[in-house]
This record gives sequence, structure tokens and C-alpha cells, in this order.
Amino acid sequence: MRVIRTREEVEELLERLQGSFSEVRLEDVDLKGLDLSRSRWSAVELDGVSLDGADLSTSQWKDAVLDGVVMDQARFEGCALQNVTIRRTRFAGASFDESMWVDVSLAACALEGLRAVRASFEAVVIEGGTLDGAILEDSSWTRCRLVDVRLGASTWSAARWQEVVFGSSSGAGVDASGANLAELDAPGVHLESANLSGADLRDAQLSGAFLVHADLSGADLTGAGLSKALLVQANLSRAQLVGADLTEANLAGARLDGADLTTADLSGAVVNQTRVGGAKLEGARLHGVPAEALLALETSLAGANLPGAELPGLNAKGLDLSGANLEGANLAGADLERANLTGALLTAANLVGAKLA
Repeated sequence: MRVIRTREEVEELLERLQGSFSEVRLEDVDLKGLDLSRSRWSAVELDGVSLDGADLSTSQWKDAVLDGVVMDQARFEGCALQNVTIRRTRFAGASFDESMWVDVSLAACALEGLRAVRASFEAVVIEGGTLDGAILEDSSWTRCRLVDVRLGASTWSAARWQEVVFGSSSGAGVDASGANLAELDAPGVHLESANLSGADLRDAQLSGAFLVHADLSGADLTGAGLSKALLVQANLSRAQLVGADLTEANLAGARLDGADLTTADLSGAVVNQTRVGGAKLEGARLHGVPAEALLALETSLAGANLPGAELPGLNAKGLDLSGANLEGANLAGADLERANLTGALLTAANLVGAKLA
């Protein structure tokens, strides 16, 4: 493999080989601002190279290794990268709009402010890097892994994620509004104050996720796993949560106005000061939710699953409990006057002293 250490050598090869670089190694070469558009790089190594402000639009990279490269403000629009390994490289402000990444691994890279609108990422692995402030709107991610990556204030609106796995990544302030994140695998992910409004999160695995102050309004979380998730003061108004697992989730102060929680499991969930005006709770499991919290919900509990619930002294006057499962529930001294109990299951329920008239 030929070793190149000067800009002049690169310029000579660029002219002589019409932009085709193969089996060469560039070491500590300053290529700032150089026009390398439409160039082709195959089986090459770049070590300590500076590509600040260089133009590499529509360039092609295959079987390449980049280590310690600086490409701040470089232009890579429409480029293609395949089987490329990138380590300790800085991408600050680089533009990769409409680029294609296949089998690319990035380790300990600084991607702050990276722009990759309408870019395609397939089998890409990012480990230990930063994507703070990156603009990734309308990008596509398939079979990718992001491990220990900071995503703060990055923009993913209208992005599409398929089989994407997050490991110990955080993204406070991320904007992924309207993104397709179905089946996202991100247990424990940190997305405080993230904008996920209108996002498709069907069957997403977000158990233990930190979603405090997150905006999930209008999001589709059908079948999502949110057990033990922190959703304190999150906005889930009009969200689809049909069949979602919210066991032991903390929804204190959250907004669920108009949300559909049909058949959702909220067993043991914290719902203090949770707003659920107009929410659907038919068939929802609410076992372990304190009676006072249930009452504060001020919504229909028709079809709710409350077997064995401790509800002594419950003031449920006029409440809709039709079809609810209250088998074995403790309703001693409860006020059920004018409550709708049509079809409710009250087998073995304790109704001593309850007012039913």
C-alpha cells in the first residue's frame, strides 16, 4: 500500500487517476478546501487527515478506514459509503444530505451539528459518539445500533427507524416528531423533553425509559412496552396506547387527555395529578392504582380490570363501571349511588356498607 504524506501527491494522483484512489494510505495530510467531488476511494486508509471544508460531494467509499480525520464543514452530499470503519473522527457541521451508508461503523466520533437530511443508514453502528444538534430529518435507519451515544437537541423529524437498537444512549431535547420508530428497541433510553409528537412508536420497547416532560401528543404507542418508564409531566394527549404495558410507570402530572388506553395495563402505575379528560380506559388493567388516584381521573372506567382492588370508601357516585371486573375488590363503604354497574363482575367483592341505591 502506497503511503502519501503531502497535499501535492494527492493532487497529482487526483489528476492522473481521474479521482480514483485505491490501496493508498494518507497520513497527516492537509486537504483543507480541496475539491474531491466525484472521487472514488477503495481499500484506502486515512490517518490524521484534515478535510476541513473539502468538497467530497458524490464521492464513493468502499472498504476504507478513517482514523483521527477532521472533516468540519466538509461537503459529502450524495456520497456513498460501504464497509467503512471510522474512528475518532470529527464531523462538526459536515453535510451528508442524501448520502448512503451501508455497513459503516463509527467509534468515539464527534458528529455535533452533522447534517444528513434524506440520508440512508443500513447496518450502521455508532458507539460512544455524540450527535448533539445533528440534523437528520427524513433520514432512514435500518438494522442500526447506537450505543452510548449522546443525541441532545438532534432533529429526526419524519425519520424512519426499522430494527434500530439503542444502548445506554441519551437524547434530551431530541426532535423526532412524526418519525416512524415502530418496534424501536430502546429500554432505559434517556429522552427528557424530547419531541415525539405524532411519532409511530407501535410495539416500541421503552421499559424504564426516561421521558420526563416528553411530548408524545398524538403518538401511536399501540402495544408499546413502557413498564417502569418515567413519564412525569409528559404530554400524551390524543396518544394511542391500546394494549400498551404501563405497569409501574410513573405518570404523575402527565397529560392523557383524549388518549386511547383501551386494554392498556396500568397496574401499579403512578397517576397522581394525571389529566385524562376524555381518555378511553375500557378494558384497562388498573390493579394496584390507589382509590383516590382512580377517582381523581374523573373518567369512565367501563370495562376496567380491577380484580382485588382495594377501594374502601370509594366515592364513585355516578361513575361508569359497566362491564368492569371488580372480582374480589374491597368496596366496603363505597358510594356507588347512580353508578353504572351493568355487566360488572362483582364476584366475591366486599360490599359491606356500600351504598348501591
